[in-house]
Amino acid sequence: MQIEGIAGSESDERPMYKYNLTFIAVMLSMFSISSALDVRSSLCDNGQSLPVWEQGSLIQNETVLFREDTSGGYYANLLFEPDEIISVRAVNGTVEYDVGMFTINGRSISIKGKILHLDESEVYPTDSASGTQPHIEVGRLIKYGERDTFHSKQVNVTYTTSSDWDGPLPSSQCKYLQRFNQRLAESSTVKIVLLGDSISHGANASATTPVFPNQPPYIELVANRLGSQCKSSIEVANLSVGGKNIFWAESQVGSVVKENPDLVIIAFGMNDASSDMSVRDFVITLSRIIDAIKTSDSDAEFLVVSGITPNPDWSMSKMDRRQPFHQAMRVYCDENDVAFCDVYSVWNYLVDRKGYLSLSGNGVNHPNDYGHRLYADIILKAITK
Repeated sequence: MQIEGIAGSESDERPMYKYNLTFIAVMLSMFSISSALDVRSSLCDNGQSLPVWEQGSLIQNETVLFREDTSGGYYANLLFEPDEIISVRAVNGTVEYDVGMFTINGRSISIKGKILHLDESEVYPTDSASGTQPHIEVGRLIKYGERDTFHSKQVNVTYTTSSDWDGPLPSSQCKYLQRFNQRLAESSTVKIVLLGDSISHGANASATTPVFPNQPPYIELVANRLGSQCKSSIEVANLSVGGKNIFWAESQVGSVVKENPDLVIIAFGMNDASSDMSVRDFVITLSRIIDAIKTSDSDAEFLVVSGITPNPDWSMSKMDRRQPFHQAMRVYCDENDVAFCDVYSVWNYLVDRKGYLSLSGNGVNHPNDYGHRLYADIILKAITK
């Protein structure tokens, strides 16, 4: 996803890549890290085998970023109020912390000792060198960075809780995806085409970077889980390119049709709402894309994804435009019998409780591994029974 003032890299413009994921197996033994640090059931879910809204009393590997508090220590906000902290480990597998060093105060946990963190002077730098973006307040800056800039500072917390999920609940959209689900039930080969921007391309997933734990982007997580659960051969053609918007997507209809897809996932909105594009033009273009594909390939079914929001501190966030884009996508899908995937609502609920930087891969507009897992969980809920 191109950021104003930052040129898109060659990796953002790399050609379409495909996966046949039926036989992909994740071999955790390839990592030279102690078993004490490796509690994951598979690389695909990073130990979070259930969606955040279904995990129950054991919350596994919830990612947070510790910040400075006013007493000289560091704190992070969790999604739920913990009863007991089971483990605190660096996301990149470099260190495990003594859980006895942490204090619980509601949903917040704090520590006086050393831990991976960002100081406030790092979150809001005063030097406009590389690694910053303009703050929404003129004259201020925020921290920005690709690759493992934020990943290397984040930690995973596993804990028990007596609290229940009270956030938005994603819904199944299977009534609009009957042919797709029939093919899954028959263990047939299924072709998914993804058309999106850099988030869908895989930006800031650790496998894309690449850094430990090398978790794949959300579309590969979806395909891996579908393949294992449904015994189908899942083929993915990811046509997503960083920095693009829905206008560009219309020019890719021919490439989509050539793939003969069973399911087309369309995931735009981040760059579109950051620009001066009108909501009306966005929806008109979305409609033209779907109609054109239907005309050429009547068997394809569709999922429209309303995705994450950017850092509200970022000058390009344009937060007042996010809800109108989200609502317009929802209304279009409702009125045209198209499956709708609401990442937007769950993401915002998590941001409100945890803070944006605990979910961010680059500090401005990309998800981290935790965010990619969230995408995968909500998409899977939408497309399967």
